[in-house]
Amino acid sequence: MAHSKLAATRAAILSLALLLAGCGGGGSDSDEGKFSVGGTLSGLATGATIVLRLNNGLDLVLGANGNFGFSTKVEQGGSYAVTVQTQPAGPIQVCTVTNGTGTITADVTNVAVSCITNKYKVKGTLAGLAGGSVVLQNNAGDDLTLSANGTFEFATAVDSGGAYKVTVLTQPVGPPQTCVVTLGLGFVTTADVTTVAVNCTVNTYSVGGTVTGLSGSGLVLRNNGGNDLTVSANGAFTFTTKIASGAGYLVTVQTQPASPNQTCTADNASGTVVDANITNVNVTCVNVVGFGGGTVRGLDVPGLVLRNSAGEQITVNSNGTFKFATPATGDVKIVATPASPRHVCQAVDMDITCEADRFAYVTHSDGLITALVANHETGALSPIAGASTFATGAGPVKIVSDPRGRFIYVANYRANTVSGYRVDPASGALAPVPGSPFAAGAAPDDLAIDSKGRFLYATASASGKVLGWAVRSDGSLKALPGQPAPATAGNEPCSMQQAPLSSSLFKVSGSSPALMMFAEEADSSLPKWVASKTLSAGSYCGVATDPYGHFVYVPKFDGAANYLFGFEVGVDGATLEPLALSPSAPANAYALSAAQPRAMVLRNSRRDREILQIPE
Repeated sequence: MAHSKLAATRAAILSLALLLAGCGGGGSDSDEGKFSVGGTLSGLATGATIVLRLNNGLDLVLGANGNFGFSTKVEQGGSYAVTVQTQPAGPIQVCTVTNGTGTITADVTNVAVSCITNKYKVKGTLAGLAGGSVVLQNNAGDDLTLSANGTFEFATAVDSGGAYKVTVLTQPVGPPQTCVVTLGLGFVTTADVTTVAVNCTVNTYSVGGTVTGLSGSGLVLRNNGGNDLTVSANGAFTFTTKIASGAGYLVTVQTQPASPNQTCTADNASGTVVDANITNVNVTCVNVVGFGGGTVRGLDVPGLVLRNSAGEQITVNSNGTFKFATPATGDVKIVATPASPRHVCQAVDMDITCEADRFAYVTHSDGLITALVANHETGALSPIAGASTFATGAGPVKIVSDPRGRFIYVANYRANTVSGYRVDPASGALAPVPGSPFAAGAAPDDLAIDSKGRFLYATASASGKVLGWAVRSDGSLKALPGQPAPATAGNEPCSMQQAPLSSSLFKVSGSSPALMMFAEEADSSLPKWVASKTLSAGSYCGVATDPYGHFVYVPKFDGAANYLFGFEVGVDGATLEPLALSPSAPANAYALSAAQPRAMVLRNSRRDREILQIPE
């Protein structure tokens, strides 16, 4: 059985060999009169393949550049056409045929097939840029500067199949940002790359510092109105929320420590983050020693706002003592001062001293008063806000203020009255006191008010009398018992002066020259006459005294012989003794120039301001 199968196999092989031998001899005869078609392939990418076709029938697959030839020949006189049947796909290329058609007369060797790789753009999207610009690169080159969010594309296209790698060359600096590329690495295939994403975020930095002196518990710090941080020990601290570069920070003490009570303050507590962590906020804590209040002086109207080192804020509306609910160390801070009238206040420890612009008042012969405000620093005068003129009686010749600046009074010479006004402490405006005007005898021409503001006195020049009133709490006047006081000596009193710090009242009479001294009565009646000095013939209209009523001076004008006379009040308060002022005659006189002296004031106390100003 095995032997018969082997014999059959050998017979089959022999028959095939004979058949092939017969075909080979015939093939040589069939190519006769035929010519080959071929050429050169260039530009084919490594690893790519192209399929060429001859006369729509015979395909030739090529995988490398160089010479090529189709295996089938074309008869002489026949036509040939070489085309690209399948373009390369890896990478994508476009191949074109040159000299690809013609008529066969000999072997064709000049068919040229040239391949070019397709190119595609690398594109993407930029987001989050907050300012300035970012510079991108592709494949370590082709720099692209972007200054606005949105789509972008690199100028240089990349071959199909080529790699792309998008990176950030330069980060933004205005403000500092960090930009990150995603989907920035890959290979170009058959289309533009559009999936590259660049996202920028503003750099953020921490805010912190150091706490020293902490011995209590419960200290809470706050940054920018939030992000509270509880600190339980001395040392470094850092808030949990970071701050963007270019943004501000403000560190405050939200809760002060207790057990023991402490006051903590922050230095270097505010600023702007600039591309670095903030580490220099210093919080210093000290034990509270119990200073809770102080005093205010010179405050004319409500509206003084104070704050202590513990952060408590209070409003003080009058002079005197004030008290904070939370004791704290250190100076008190002035937050706000009254605006009308303007106050300038200073704080030393817990004591506050204020000085306000003052109000000044001027009378006019037409029966009006002008109200002015005087800048307490420069002395400059300007009308008060709103209405600044107020009506008074005919012939106003004298104006005085009570020591506390609540009221002013005007002697109306031709109206035979005294007008009283209440001063608005904020605006300086005047309002008549109840009962104003008040009868004041014949031709009142001078006024004086005692140092405590209890009594007002007027001289009636036509009768030489002295009139007096008690000043009520609302500024109205009540005539003193015994009205009017007798002239005693002299007529036409021209001037009157109250010694600010004593009970003595002095007046000078003109037509029958005399200096008279009065003393206030304990029973609030009119002051009584206690002494007088007849003056030499001449004209007198002025008197001045020192604050304590120890010395009195009277100027005399009499043509070219003008003098200043001086007197000393005796220790008993009831005598007037001439002073030795100069060796010239008379003995107690000081020679003056030829110009007529009319009045004088001693500037040895601040109270000389009360003549025209509301005092402090």
